[in-house]
Amino acid sequence: MVFRSSAGLIAARLGSRFRDLDLAQDALSAAFSAALKAWPVSGIPRVPEAWLYQVARRYVLDTFRRRATADDYRRALIPEDAVAEASFETDFPDERLKLLFVCAHPSIAADLHVPLMLNTVMRVEAHRLAGAFVVPASTMSQRLTRAKAKIRDARIPFIIPEARDLAPRLHSVLGAIYAGYGIGWDEARQRAGTEDLSRECLDLARLTAELSSRAPEALGLLALLLFSEARRDSRCREGVYVPLAQQDTSTWRREDMVEGARLLNAAFAGRHIGPFQIMAAIQNAHIDARLTGTDFSSAILQLYVSLRHLAPSLGVETAYAIALANAATPEQGLEVLDTLDLERVRNYQPYWAARAELLRRLARSEETAYALERAIGLTTDPAVRAYLMHKSLASTL
Repeated sequence: MVFRSSAGLIAARLGSRFRDLDLAQDALSAAFSAALKAWPVSGIPRVPEAWLYQVARRYVLDTFRRRATADDYRRALIPEDAVAEASFETDFPDERLKLLFVCAHPSIAADLHVPLMLNTVMRVEAHRLAGAFVVPASTMSQRLTRAKAKIRDARIPFIIPEARDLAPRLHSVLGAIYAGYGIGWDEARQRAGTEDLSRECLDLARLTAELSSRAPEALGLLALLLFSEARRDSRCREGVYVPLAQQDTSTWRREDMVEGARLLNAAFAGRHIGPFQIMAAIQNAHIDARLTGTDFSSAILQLYVSLRHLAPSLGVETAYAIALANAATPEQGLEVLDTLDLERVRNYQPYWAARAELLRRLARSEETAYALERAIGLTTDPAVRAYLMHKSLASTL
């Protein structure tokens, strides 16, 4: 637990201090390995994060000595801020947010911002990122290595940018937090006790919203995550995924929903609408529909129309098809899915799950069975697979 909760903070602090992200991650691994040997004998230190940091720091210094590069060594020996060093005792400094903005520096290729943040700050391995970004694992590893070298060699400053430079980097930072939260959710559903990443991303969303309190999209992302958090306990029952329309609303957390609604209203007051605000509004409408029994399908469809315009993607197009089916007819929703490039959707699980649902509504049983079979075959989440298999069984009865 200490390892998972501290890894991002320590790696970010090492990266900030020594400006070598690869070396920081190696040092962190070495510190964890040392802890696994030492702690069972000596016990867990009073401030485990400080213990891990000091071991990792020594690893970096030893590496510099072995490399015998005078410049690196002299830089490493620059005295650290005594106050910051002591702060491990009482107030562990949060370097993660700083590192997120460093990874979004304009001299780094824009398409690498999010995977670099996920890998460096949120510890999502390169092979998992490769799957998410649909590239070979070796390609993703090479891209990450080049991006880290760019930060080191160009001596990109590890500072939170000035207010005028904040906005251009903010969208990438928010995108990484959102992606990390989703990855954490998937992990948590598949392995009990692995909720740390999604909770860490919620924490980062709060920090970002505080830093960018006048940025509507930062407030929108935090609202979106809170609406999702509100339903955390209702999404799975006895190992089977439960869709929103069938969830037990008595388990939804009111305080998260209230805070999410308050933040969303504050974001809208900024009169600068972006994708995260729209996604939050969609979540809010779904929640209100369940709680009040009101049909908001037309309003949800209009929100998806806006989202398609601002942030088109395969996921948005698939969700739009379902929204259109709910507000109009299943035939119209299916027509949208039929327009998508078959090569792009061939291995895209949400597409096949959505297609199966719309075909089921149209009573096209053979095609429904085929789409469900494809969706089940592409699902890696046991809870979702169990849900789809129940649907498949029901469709044959």
